[in-house]
Amino acid sequence: MRESHIMKIHYLTALVAVGFVIIHIMIRFTHGSFANSLEFESVIANYKSIPYAIVLEAMLI
Repeated sequence: MRESHIMKIHYLTALVAVGFVIIHIMIRFTHGSFANSLEFESVIANYKSIPYAIVLEAMLI
């Protein structure tokens, strides 16, 4: 594999990661205040939402 292909893959994965972070921040802003988002019930509700849980797990990769 040529170096240019490797760099394109590297840049693409960086853009995808930034996209996931943007989605995460947008969801945080729609859930109300920051203090409410830290409550235990709110954190558990995040992981019960399958699409949002997938976004959170994808950010960890």
